Amino acid sequence: MGARTAQEYLQGLRDGREVWIGGESVKDVTSHPALRRGASSLGGWLGRQHEAELRDVLTFPSPESGEHVGMSFLRPETRDDLGKRSAAFLESARWSGGMLGRTPDYLNSSVMALASASEFFTAVNPEFGRNIQAYFRHLRENDVVLTHTLVNPSVNRRLTDQGIPSSQVALQIVRHTDRGIVVRGARLLATLGPLADELLVFPSTSLKDDPSSTRYAFAFAVPWTGVARSPSSSACSPCSTP
Repeated sequence: MGARTAQEYLQGLRDGREVWIGGESVKDVTSHPALRRGASSLGGWLGRQHEAELRDVLTFPSPESGEHVGMSFLRPETRDDLGKRSAAFLESARWSGGMLGRTPDYLNSSVMALASASEFFTAVNPEFGRNIQAYFRHLRENDVVLTHTLVNPSVNRRLTDQGIPSSQVALQIVRHTDRGIVVRGARLLATLGPLADELLVFPSTSLKDDPSSTRYAFAFAVPWTGVARSPSSSACSPCSTP
């Protein structure tokens, strides 16, 4: 597929996702008064990848498919590569006037960096290294818009500040299966949630280096519709060590 158009992105949001605002169920995030302008703006951001004068600024040919993909997926290996990424980010910031602070290139760059360090994951389990590489390719080739979650809700802020999650509510592993992990609990969703294609779950930002923290150490991704249908299950193998 490569870089998506605004129309392709907006159509992808009409997938039956479950979103609530003020007690009201939102049937279509692309037309709801509280969300439609954000969806339109983000669609416009993606659509600029296809403008003739910006194509070589905002995209580059995928090393696998040859399709043009977002410049934020470029793994910088030279000074010229860094310059290309910088130019793309600057163009995006100028277009939005800095008002779109969580555009897809943010998490694209994060996953690109993780995939570039896949040997870190492989050192624990070869499957984890393969997973992060495969997920990076999935994002790049399909122009996936991600949101993410890092922070657990807390019951006792004093303990949370010490890196001790509130076990009553924090998302945690409850079972290992031959398909991956099963988790239960809650997380605080980052921005862009209703307008994203997938949710990336990172390990909590505060974890102590002791055995009791292992049940909170995981990473996986699920499609947004999967989050709405089954918020307490993991359909994907972990890409980080549990």
